[in-house]
Amino acid sequence: MKRIAITGAACNLGGLLAQHLKEMEVQLHLLIHHKNVPESLRHRENFALFPIDLARNETLYEALDGVNVVFAWSRNRPLYVQYER
Repeated sequence: MKRIAITGAACNLGGLLAQHLKEMEVQLHLLIHHKNVPESLRHRENFALFPIDLARNETLYEALDGVNVVFAWSRNRPLYVQYER
């Protein structure tokens, strides 16, 4: 099963992407900072929440462990990174 990390999962773009992917056969790592994800994204078997701070690299290690794809948002522009192992 692919693992996908989404930064800003509690915000507009990241939250919409998580909602879209929630029924697919993927493991989602939802990376959050100040806000929590909506109730509809909590308590799902294929979701894991990770409180992170992008200014502190050590908060990313567990969140990105085993991840194949990262969707990151910067000033409302998506950054897509795919890792091949």
